[in-house]
Amino acid sequence: MFPIRKKLLFTLFAIFFVLDSWVLVRVVAGYRTPDLTSGFIFSHLEHYLKLPHWRWSFYSHAVAGPLILFSGLIAVLSREKLTQLHRWVGKIYVAVVLFFAAPTGFLMAFFAMGGVVAKASFLTLSILWFWITYRGYQFGKQKKVMEHATLMTLSLGLTCSALVQRRIVFFGSWIDIFFEVDSSPYLYTVSSVLGWTLTLTAALIIVKKTMGQDPKKIFALIK
Repeated sequence: MFPIRKKLLFTLFAIFFVLDSWVLVRVVAGYRTPDLTSGFIFSHLEHYLKLPHWRWSFYSHAVAGPLILFSGLIAVLSREKLTQLHRWVGKIYVAVVLFFAAPTGFLMAFFAMGGVVAKASFLTLSILWFWITYRGYQFGKQKKVMEHATLMTLSLGLTCSALVQRRIVFFGSWIDIFFEVDSSPYLYTVSSVLGWTLTLTAALIIVKKTMGQDPKKIFALIK
């Protein structure tokens, strides 16, 4: 049985996973959901879907999202007792991040709504996500367990940034409806920064609390 805190984290992660997957399915299928996001976001989406390279990047990124979240969750839960399963799903996680999710996120960052700040934020996220995941995989192959666990925890934290960002947009859209305003451009800029900075901070705290790793020394592993 999982300790209470692990059960709670697992439950919250599962709920967010289901919600996020459902939103992505509806977006990819072309449904309009003004209760989940604003018209500004959908108008942006429809505009860039006309560009072939952006369209294929978007669909690849959207399909990769649930697969990464699911494989990442299974990798975490199986790391202690089911080592073979951990290695198998871990390789899936790494492959999808490195070959699909991070590169397509990098490409789409150049077209991100929200101005220069949002573009810079998504570019930073995609570069960090790719490199931290790659370095974590390298440490795993070298049997450096602590370093591997540390960086893959950070990688999963960056993976979860999409969940947080979409929740910020979700609640922000309700504020718009309630106050009859349109803060979509500003909301998306704020969410693009808070999404990954909050989850990366949370991952650093988890690493500090559970592994005793000094956050100041963690970044030396990325070199």
